[in-house]
Order: sequence, then C-alpha cells, then structure tokens
Amino acid sequence: MTRTTGIHITGQTLRLTCLETTPVGLQLIALSEAPLSAPLCPESIQNSGVRLQLADEIRSALQDLCADPGEVIAALGGGFFQLRRVPLEIASDDDRREHMIWEASQALISPVETYQIDFYPSGRVAFWVAVRKTVLDLCQEVYGVDKLSFQGFVAEPLALFHAATTANLWKDKRQAAVLLAAPWITWVVADEGLLTTAQTLHTIADTPPQETASGFSFMAGSLQRWIFGEITPEKKQSDYHEIFLCGEPDQIQKLAESLSSGSNAPIIPFDPFVSLDTQQVPDAQRRYLNASCGFGVATGLACWKGPKALL
Repeated sequence: MTRTTGIHITGQTLRLTCLETTPVGLQLIALSEAPLSAPLCPESIQNSGVRLQLADEIRSALQDLCADPGEVIAALGGGFFQLRRVPLEIASDDDRREHMIWEASQALISPVETYQIDFYPSGRVAFWVAVRKTVLDLCQEVYGVDKLSFQGFVAEPLALFHAATTANLWKDKRQAAVLLAAPWITWVVADEGLLTTAQTLHTIADTPPQETASGFSFMAGSLQRWIFGEITPEKKQSDYHEIFLCGEPDQIQKLAESLSSGSNAPIIPFDPFVSLDTQQVPDAQRRYLNASCGFGVATGLACWKGPKALL
C-alpha cells in the first residue's frame, strides 16, 4: 500500500489530499486546508523571504495533515507553465518526446534549453507542458523538495482532468471541468473519456476579488462566455453533456445555480471524492468532505498515474 499527498494552492489557500492505494481501491486518508501568508504566483516567489515563509507553512500543514503523508506531488497554477495541444502521430516514446520538444520550441519565446518540458498523450493528440527552469528551481525551494519524498509537479489542467477520471465522471459524451481561481480559469474537455482540450487563461489584470459581488459577477460572465464558445481559442464543436465546477466552495454552488438557467448542460459542483472510500478520514477533518469542490486538483494529484511531470 502506498500513500500520496497532493498539494494545491489557489490564492492564499493551501489544500492537501492524502490517498492510499489498497487492494480494494483508493482510500481517502486525510485532507485539510490552511491559509497562507502570501499567494504563490510567479511574482511572489521572486522574493526569498516569501519563499522561506511559504516553505515553512507548507511543511507545517503537511505535519498537521497526518503522521505519514507518503509521496508528495504539487500543482503548478496559472502563470507558471505553458501548455499546448498538438497532433500525436509518432509511436515510440523516445520519438514522441523529441517531437514534443520540437513542437514546444516553435512556440516558446526563449531557447528551448531554458525550459523543462514534458507531455501528456491522449488518444491522437498530446499536450506539452513547459516551465522555465529558473522558475522551477524557485518552486522546488518553496515546496522544500529536499525535505520531502517529493515526486514532482503537474500542471493544474492535467490534475483536474485526472481527478474527474478517477471519480468516474467522464462518460461517452462531451463533458467539461472548470477550475475557477481568479484571475485564472482552467478548462478541460473530455470526449468519450479522452482529454481533448486543456487551457488555463488569464482573465484581466484588475479582476475584482472573487469573494465580492462584482468579482462573482465577473467570473460568472467569463465562464458563461466560455461555455458558449466566445473566449475559447478553439472552435466550439458541440454542446456539453455536463460541466463540473471546481473552486472555492462558498462560491461554486451559487455559481452553478446562476449559470444553469442559461445553459442546456447541467452545471454541477465537482465532487472528487464520489468514488473514494472516505471512512478513514479523521473526525476533525470530515467537515472538508462537505467542501469537496475545493479539493479537485489536490485529489487529482494524489491519485496521479501519469508521468511525474517536471521533476
């Protein structure tokens, strides 16, 4: 039996999910959330004092989570990575990797050697992910990788897709899952269970705080435009069968109700625990089970079976 803990930071909130693989399936062992003194973003990690403080807070949260968090995987959020979809027509893994690096080199501004690059295959397409090596070094410092059984980083869209896969949410229809983390919106689409779209878009620089009325209206409007294909770079193909929302629990239910009236597709708060055994969760942490839509990415990391991207 092995344990893995996923770490996801949005804004100034840290969320942790610890899963254990057993002969009968995945068990949810522990979960928690904690406030942070500063947001984790490409600007904040340039400050050495912020990095040290966040590292202390992450280490403290892991110690409070459970006695044995096992291996640790962390998410990279908006602003930390570039991700693109490209056709996948090459069979061998080595040739695929070489082809993905070439594809990335055509899109990246700086020399490809300055990036760490990995890719995620899905049917006849693949998604390459690139992170500047200098940024990755700073992230590793924040997560204190030398003090943990650290397995690597995974981009938010891929972790979100994997969480929905583990929860058995993808059917033989066109469905989507959305993570709202102002000023970023992450959108993944699956057709017949295969990832076909993965995007993280920055809305606007002066996005109002999500917890305010104006911030809520802004995020609702942005999401509605996305649903109807107005702000996606890819051509809208067909209506969605279902759309799952992930994000701050106190906003997601209200947002789902607000958007459902204008959409043909059901818009549902995302429950990443629906297919998990939750009996082992300590009493003191069980309140987080009612805020499950905030733990989608952390859960996707904890059950990650793909490549431990961007080590």
